[in-house]
Amino acid sequence: MSRVHRLPDDLVNKIAAGEVVERPASVVKELVENALDAEARAVTVEIDGPGVLQGLGSGNPCTEETFGSPTHDTYNGRALAVVRPTGAGTITVTASAKDCDDRTVTVEATRP
Repeated sequence: MSRVHRLPDDLVNKIAAGEVVERPASVVKELVENALDAEARAVTVEIDGPGVLQGLGSGNPCTEETFGSPTHDTYNGRALAVVRPTGAGTITVTASAKDCDDRTVTVEATRP
């Protein structure tokens, strides 16, 4: 009977980071995705309804930007907004960036 073996931590970390290459085409795909993601763009988040933007960040460990601003540069194509409800009702979160379509999400807050 086969046994299940624990993977070494360095391999687990590579898998989690998406760095394992299965075939040569994966290398090209990864390089293209990294090139597209590397272009930082300013994202602005607006909140409507009973909520406030608590923070906006990108996960960039070397940024000098603050988390309190409604605009933040992306890092590897990513940004994260933290919204705090201030009361019950529908909160509308809209993210916009140059050359991109706006994206809107609604959240139903039941209590502050």
